[in-house]
Amino acid sequence: MAVGPRFFTNIQISLPEEEIRRRLGYNQKHNIAGVEELSDLRRLMDEAAGFIEVRGSLIRQKIWVAGEKIFFPDGSFFESRQTAKLLTGCTEALLMGATAGKGIIKEISRLTEAGEMRRVVVYDAAASEIVDAGFNWMRDLVQREVLREGGRMIRHRFSAGYGDLALSNQKYFHKILELKQLNVKLTDDYILVPEKSVTAITGITFGN
Repeated sequence: MAVGPRFFTNIQISLPEEEIRRRLGYNQKHNIAGVEELSDLRRLMDEAAGFIEVRGSLIRQKIWVAGEKIFFPDGSFFESRQTAKLLTGCTEALLMGATAGKGIIKEISRLTEAGEMRRVVVYDAAASEIVDAGFNWMRDLVQREVLREGGRMIRHRFSAGYGDLALSNQKYFHKILELKQLNVKLTDDYILVPEKSVTAITGITFGN
C-alpha cells in the first residue's frame, strides 16, 4: 500500500450530460425541452468544460471502526455515526480529493459580473458534475486494483460537511491527500479553495 497519495492531473472524462441536465432540473419524464434549447444547453456544457481541468489525489489507508469513530494509522480519527456505519466491516478506506481548478471559478465570477446568469447556472452545474465524474474515475481505477487483490469496494461515499461528518474533518483530508500539491487551499473555516474542490471517503473490504 502506498505511503503517500497518488496524484492525477487533467483527468480525461466524458462530459456527464445526463447528470448535468438532471442537476439543472431537466427530466425527460416531466420536462419537455425543444431541440433548439437542448442544443444550446449542450453548447454551454461544452463551453464550461473548456474551463475545467480536473485534478485529483487519492490514498488507501488502513482503518479501524469502533463505535462512532473511524481510526487511521497516524492516530487521527473521524467521529461520525453515519460514516462509521457505512465503513463497518471495512479494513481499508479510500480517501479522495478532486478539483475543477481555478479557471472555471474565474469565468463564473466574470459571467456573474456581466449578468450572464444562464451561463453561470449551467457552468456551475457542469463544474459540480464533472468533478463528481472525476471521483468516479478515481474510484473505478482503485476498484479494479482491489478486485485483483480479492477485495471489493462499497458503493457509497461520504464527504466532510455532509450528514454528521463534521466539516472540520476537511483538515485531515487536506493534509493526508496533500491537496496543496493541487493548488487547493483550506481556509480557517475548513472551506476548500477554489470552489468546486471536494473530498470523500469510501470503504474497502476483504473476505466478505
